Amino acid sequence: MTASKIVAVAASGVGGAGPDIDEVFNTSLWDGNDGSRTVTNNIDLSGEGGMVWVKRRDGGHGHRLVDTTRGVTKAIESYDTTAEATESTGLTNFSSTGFTLGGSAHYNGVNQRYVGWTFRKCKKFFDIVQYTGNGSIRNISHNLGSVPGAIFIKKTSGAQNWCVYHRGANNGSSPENRYARLNQTIAFSQDTNMFNSTAPTTTSFTVSTDTDNNQSGQTYIAYLFAHHNNNGGFGPDGDKDVIKCGYYTGAASSNVSVDLGFEPQWILIKGPANNNWAMFDVMRGVATGTSTDFYLLADTAGAEVAANRLEINPTGFTINQNHGDVNGNSDPYVYIAIRRGPFNVPDDATKVFKTVVPLYNKNDSQADIPYWTSGFPVDTAMHRYNSGDNGVSHMLANRVTGGSNGVSVEGGASVTGRSLKTATTGSEGDSHNYGNSLQFDRTNGIHTNVGYGYALNSSEDFTHMWRRAPGYHDVVAYTGTGSNRTVTHNLEAVPEMMWVKKRNGSKSWRVYHSGSGAGEVLYLDLTSGDITTSTPWNNTAPTSSVFTLGTDDGVNGSGNTYIAYLFATVAGVSKLGTFSHTNNSATNVDCGFSSSARFIITKQIDGSDDWYIYNSERGIVAGNDRFFHLNEAQPELFNADRIDPLSSGFTVTGTYNTGTYIFYAVA
Repeated sequence: MTASKIVAVAASGVGGAGPDIDEVFNTSLWDGNDGSRTVTNNIDLSGEGGMVWVKRRDGGHGHRLVDTTRGVTKAIESYDTTAEATESTGLTNFSSTGFTLGGSAHYNGVNQRYVGWTFRKCKKFFDIVQYTGNGSIRNISHNLGSVPGAIFIKKTSGAQNWCVYHRGANNGSSPENRYARLNQTIAFSQDTNMFNSTAPTTTSFTVSTDTDNNQSGQTYIAYLFAHHNNNGGFGPDGDKDVIKCGYYTGAASSNVSVDLGFEPQWILIKGPANNNWAMFDVMRGVATGTSTDFYLLADTAGAEVAANRLEINPTGFTINQNHGDVNGNSDPYVYIAIRRGPFNVPDDATKVFKTVVPLYNKNDSQADIPYWTSGFPVDTAMHRYNSGDNGVSHMLANRVTGGSNGVSVEGGASVTGRSLKTATTGSEGDSHNYGNSLQFDRTNGIHTNVGYGYALNSSEDFTHMWRRAPGYHDVVAYTGTGSNRTVTHNLEAVPEMMWVKKRNGSKSWRVYHSGSGAGEVLYLDLTSGDITTSTPWNNTAPTSSVFTLGTDDGVNGSGNTYIAYLFATVAGVSKLGTFSHTNNSATNVDCGFSSSARFIITKQIDGSDDWYIYNSERGIVAGNDRFFHLNEAQPELFNADRIDPLSSGFTVTGTYNTGTYIFYAVA
């Protein structure tokens, strides 16, 4: 079904499939080249229409809003009163897969860093309305298909403040009597004239006689954002909410939890007077448990700010204490939050997994190209430096807790790394050298900062990269309680394997695998087989929405921080299971793939043996293989024929011990 047909089905109200959030919203990152640049985000702007909001991250350019209704060269600024400007070298083209940029410093200046948020017109998500003021009370028709949760209005024919309606103004009590200005830090002020004390409806919004939104003869543009409350109509079953325009009350010295019912990827927050409009997104970085959330201010042209403000979780977000700009004592705040995607279970392994070597040397001038290019946003990376006899552990890092993201790192500031070694019990960032330099703030791969500790070599330095996707892979950060409990996840399938590590102290990795069961545990950094114990998983198998923890300090110590990596089988993409093998024989492991596995991990569970890891970039061949042990910091091994390719998976050769094994494979 095409995207247009999916949208039509969702809009019809007859049930069935709705659009994926990835079809209507996207965050793109790029480094400027002072020339032409095509940004491919697979959003149909030329056919469906929409708006692109661009901001330079590392300096005072941008906050340019360009939409298909006014035209590709017409820009307005969120932080200013100025009229619409014509920019021939800004955004130069809307296409069916994204947009094209020119060389303007506001969009694509050389060696400058940018973010672009794309909002596609779609029923129950986003709409654009252009109108001419008449100076009289009137209703303006829209095609949002639901009651707007927020409306941003700007005069385009002359200088004027922005005018903002939000359903959460005044804690949701008569918000139609309040307004704010996107270009200013004023609070939502009481004014019965601005919207004529009339709440918007599913078909129109009301303006009165104010010059902010209805001066006679002047032209205006209005951006409308939907609000969902179990009526979103998105996703494969047409039952997903994807956008909420809500409010909360600050608590100053206490954290404030906001329950959205989904995990957000983009958040805009506005508080009381003198508080900025703060813009967060997970591509630039909102890291759990760190001091490096990267956010921009919609009402200023300033550079990206790095500070600890939010914690994102599977059901919403938490506002951290003692930050008055987002959590002042008893202060009112409004927000717009957009859900993380995708919704669809992957059907192509190359879109959610890749093993790569560096694309170029770190001294290369092409700073906008990631060292490890994936072709998709990377959520989990396992990095390995391998040179001669240099024994270095695999390094595991993720977008949820964050790498060394952001422009402050590019400028040379010190940021504590958050990767973990698979072969040791060490805490996060414990003398990890190169692993601390991983940056996830790229759209199509991961990068490193200038302080990278080892020389990159195209044949020795490589990284495995995963994208989070339903039924395939998820990452959850949480804090332990010391008591039996469950933790919510967004895998949307029963996890068949979980790797859990204490982040703030020394403990072995705990591994759950469905082939062993919830009464057993494996240790990623040890050779031992299954160990019978109830304390890690409380003898309870995970479900499609939660996993259960016992009292083991390795997974749930009170007040300690943890990271959990979840994996599941997706037909033709990934496979988890068990196999039995007899030494001096060959065992075919049929994964149901259409070709040989590109990535394989195996571990004996009824005896002591290493965790073996193979990838096709280094060689899964009929003959001696190149492989590593996840549980050891040692050079690559290549003196044994342990595994061979198989047209539907892989073949285990006679050099494996006799026994029972668990495995994880990716096509």
